Amino acid sequence: MPRIPQYAKKYREQDFRGRCRAQMALLGIGDRELAEMVGMSHTTLWRRIGNPDTLRVEELARIVNALQLGTDDVLGLVGMLGLKVVRKKN
Repeated sequence: MPRIPQYAKKYREQDFRGRCRAQMALLGIGDRELAEMVGMSHTTLWRRIGNPDTLRVEELARIVNALQLGTDDVLGLVGMLGLKVVRKKN
């Protein structure tokens, strides 16, 4: 897989934060309320959102559920974050 230029990674991270903020505004959810909903501390949540490469799949799933994002939104986020599915070896 080719390396992503640093500027592209920065824009991708900003877009992820922006999408989260926009959905929070639509739902009327505050920072601390979202953190409570996903079971993380406020600091940890925004560290993860600020650097989405550190998000675990289950954390992303909890954020998606809390923000009531649709399938298209989720697939867009996964693609935007450059995530790929890796199967565990048994």
